[in-house]
Amino acid sequence: MRPILLAFGSCIALLAQDQPIVEQPLLPTEAAAAPAADPYVPLTLGQNYIWTVHRILDPGRLFLIGARAAIDHSDNNPSNWGQGAGGYAARAASHLGTAAVRENAAFAIRAFDHEDPRYFRSPSGGLWKRAGYAISRTFVARNATGGTMPAYSVLAASFATPFIAQTWRPEPFRAGKDLRSGATGIGIEAAGNIFREFWPDLRKKVLH
Repeated sequence: MRPILLAFGSCIALLAQDQPIVEQPLLPTEAAAAPAADPYVPLTLGQNYIWTVHRILDPGRLFLIGARAAIDHSDNNPSNWGQGAGGYAARAASHLGTAAVRENAAFAIRAFDHEDPRYFRSPSGGLWKRAGYAISRTFVARNATGGTMPAYSVLAASFATPFIAQTWRPEPFRAGKDLRSGATGIGIEAAGNIFREFWPDLRKKVLH
C-alpha cells in the first residue's frame, strides 16, 4: 500500500507541475516546452524563482508531503515526535521544510551558474532513445544561451538536502543513510523526467 500511495502522489505532483505558473510567453510549461530546434527564451532570475516556489507549493507536491507524513506517522517515525495531531504536524512540517531546502538550494546554484530548471522534451526518436534522453536530462541542463551544461543544481541539492534536514530531525546523524537519500532523490528526478517526456503523448491517446 505504501509504494502505491507514494507513486500516486508522485504522479499528482508531476501533473500539477505541468500547469503554467505565469503567462506562457514568460514561462512555458514543462510539457509544452519548445523543442531544441525552436528559438530558446531563457528565464529571468525572477521567473526562475517563481518556478522554485511552484515546485514547493503546487497542490500535487503538498498532497505528496501529506501522504509521506501520514506514512511516517503510522510508523511512528521518528518516535521522538510522538503521535496525535502534534506528531503528524511535525512530520508534515519536516517534509515541507525538506522540499523548501532542496528547491531553494537548487535555485541558489542556478542563480549563480544560470541553469534553466525546465524540462525540454526530445524533438524526435523512438521509445528507448527518448527514455535515455529523459534520464540524461537529470544530469544535463540548459544554460542561458540555450546550450547544455551539467545540472549542478540537481546534483548538489539532492545530496546536500538530507544532511541539512538532519539538523532538525531527532535521529542520530548517519552519513550512509543521507547519501542514499540523495541518490534516491536523483532517481526520483530521473523518473519524473521520463514522466514529463511521455505524459503529453499518453494524454493525447487518452483524450482520443
